[in-house]
Amino acid sequence: MEIFQTFAEVSIGILGFTAIVIMFKTEHDEWNHSIFSGMFSHCISALLYSIVPFILIEFEVDKQTMWKVLSFI
Repeated sequence: MEIFQTFAEVSIGILGFTAIVIMFKTEHDEWNHSIFSGMFSHCISALLYSIVPFILIEFEVDKQTMWKVLSFI
């Protein structure tokens, strides 16, 4: 479970970097907006997917059911 926590922390770090870059971007820059919006959406989804096991542990789901739920997601 420690790998999921590390994965969540890394995705939050990348998300913070993306937010800083978007805030300081000017209107006249030729940066690709879709790259940064894609980075933002992928970081959010990685964060959510890495938090799901901790939520399932709080509801005392057994490992076999947890594996099925995570595989379905």
